[in-house]
Amino acid sequence: MITKQIPETLILSDTLLRKVIFEQCQPIFHSSEELQHAWQHENDQSYQRIYSFFIEELYPGKPITLRMIREALQQYRDTIIAVGDGSYYQLYEEHSEGQVEVNETVSDDDYIYTSSSSQYHLLRDMVTKNKNYEKMENGTYRSPIQDRQGNVHGLVEFKPSELMQQESYSEKQALWYELIGSAINSLDELTADLFDLITYQWIVSPKTEDGYITFHSDDALALKKQVTNEPFRNRDRFSIMQRIGALTSLWVLTGTESIQIYDETSLKEEKLDIENLHKMFDIGKVSIARDSATQKVLGIYELEIKPSKILLPFLDGRKGTLGYLDKQIFKYNHHAQREMKRLMRYLSFQWKIQTINRNYQSFKVNTLLGEMQISPRYKGRNLKERFEEILNALQADNVFDYWEYASSFDEPSKGEKKWYVSFWRNLNINIVPLDTVKKRNQKKIVYQQTSLFLDDDTKNSLTVELTPSTLEQTIKQRGLTIKAAATEIGVSYVTLRRYLKGTSQKMTGVNQKKVNIWVKR
Repeated sequence: MITKQIPETLILSDTLLRKVIFEQCQPIFHSSEELQHAWQHENDQSYQRIYSFFIEELYPGKPITLRMIREALQQYRDTIIAVGDGSYYQLYEEHSEGQVEVNETVSDDDYIYTSSSSQYHLLRDMVTKNKNYEKMENGTYRSPIQDRQGNVHGLVEFKPSELMQQESYSEKQALWYELIGSAINSLDELTADLFDLITYQWIVSPKTEDGYITFHSDDALALKKQVTNEPFRNRDRFSIMQRIGALTSLWVLTGTESIQIYDETSLKEEKLDIENLHKMFDIGKVSIARDSATQKVLGIYELEIKPSKILLPFLDGRKGTLGYLDKQIFKYNHHAQREMKRLMRYLSFQWKIQTINRNYQSFKVNTLLGEMQISPRYKGRNLKERFEEILNALQADNVFDYWEYASSFDEPSKGEKKWYVSFWRNLNINIVPLDTVKKRNQKKIVYQQTSLFLDDDTKNSLTVELTPSTLEQTIKQRGLTIKAAATEIGVSYVTLRRYLKGTSQKMTGVNQKKVNIWVKR
């Protein structure tokens, strides 16, 4: 076996990767005579599905080692078998009752679209925790991405992002740095609101050729006004743009291998792969506002922004993970009512998952307390009353149908502290979603990633600068897998994947012409 000669941490080439996945996965199919026979050949459809599953879903855009393959086989054995026999991709379709096509740019609906991935939920939660970040010697801030069980899923680093070169670049750069100077201290539930709003607008809005949408602080303020009818002030605009600056300054490192911490110095000196560290959001052009009389700079007016490739997989509607978030979340104050916002986000992605599994389960009080993060000043009876007050308020606002304890109990009249810790925290709670939410979650949300269209004369006159990053960006914009893009372009999957990974620096003349035609379409 070839795997006996390969170190566990060696990054596998395309050729080796195919052989190693084949050898490592083949034994789990020995119980199936049909699949065992089919797996005599690496070009079998069963194997191709599994190979694509590894490189496009388990480890998209990442170098893969033998250790990573073995860990995946331990953690996802049943899923890999389902991929091999073809049942995995039918699973959601069997549980889905139709689909919703998204083509609007502005919605008067009561809900926005959001990802129901647990990994996405963790990333979004990181933008609310300014106290978790530790300042480093180089001036950046870092924090591990941890779930409630203490498992580390990656690393977030806070550092200023660079603007694109444009007119007034220096002036805008200075203004941008000033804007985010104190942003690390402003990471909070309002930042999470903007995280949700930007990704939602990116899903439903027209995009530039580079995949950006134009975002203005009034977009957020108008949505808040829609649900509260409250007036807003100029300082509200600054507060929003400050947090946008924070979002574009967060860099993420995720993976199943041991977490490695990078800084800019080590990246340059050791020539490490910068692609391991991804920005959460990319920014394009930035427009500044000036006083018409004095020309004094007042602040950031609007900017181009888009989710980076670390977030894009979570926004792919074809995977069936897009769900709904009640717009009422934007009316709650991000300080005084932060627990309500946090609970709504948690319930949103849990209800979607439970709908797919057709299994609505109760929640443990302790789990909900961990998600809500009620102030530690509440203890014992006061904590229980605050917890129930929040649930009652959300029920009154019709966020969900009703809530109840799963079983009856007698509360001590004197409020013994031990009872609340050892008994009440371990009770189960039923929180029943609205029927409209259940019905919505039964449907698959799909959308076409639209862009601002050019007329044919303009499009044909463009010169396409072909680089792996621009081509990868175009593929993501069109919502395609690498394999599907290769089919559309008319090149082999291996050729396209090598080029995107940088293994092959150039395309042949014929293939480059095919790509140029496809990009201009």
